[in-house]
Amino acid sequence: MADAALQRAAQSVPTAPAPRLLLWLQDTDRALVPVNEADRLFLASRWRQAWVSDTDHALDVGEAEEDLPPQAAALCGHCAGRCCVHGGSQAAFVGAATLRRWLGRHPGATVDDAIAHYLASLPAEHVQGHCCFQGATGCAQPREQRSYVCNEYRCDALSQLGSAMANHADVMAVVLTRAERQLTGAALFQHGVATALPGVPGPDDLMQ
Repeated sequence: MADAALQRAAQSVPTAPAPRLLLWLQDTDRALVPVNEADRLFLASRWRQAWVSDTDHALDVGEAEEDLPPQAAALCGHCAGRCCVHGGSQAAFVGAATLRRWLGRHPGATVDDAIAHYLASLPAEHVQGHCCFQGATGCAQPREQRSYVCNEYRCDALSQLGSAMANHADVMAVVLTRAERQLTGAALFQHGVATALPGVPGPDDLMQ
């Protein structure tokens, strides 16, 4: 009887509603262009230079202190990788540490083998102006081969969502996407799924 009374009492306590967030994303161009020989030469040169100089890319913005819930990471797919634009000029953020990690998994291989492997894994096309590994469906590299920067970077929206979901799996977010001052998309994001919200307004005096 006592146990049953405790259960009824627990059920009568109202549960806290799921947190609600408003997140802003920057629109990204998804136009595809071929990965060409100039791209390959640029990447190979930068990776060899990084190896010789033993340099890597620092992660000083948006660094995560804990693992990101997988359902929060799905926001990157909805965003389409706006942050990947920086991978274009930074040679996919592949540095000496990334190459050493690959070599550690392939005993007897050389750095030339590592570079050849990365070049061979480039997609036929990539998002124009972005990282050469960013294809039509996202990054062409499996996570274990991506740079530390690519695996660990968190934009503000992803950091907010990850922190909220770490404490409440049912967090709900309205995700608004804009290009300059024009609203280009709106979606309801929950449990790793984005559901488009109809009736997105046209140009508006949006927040800066």
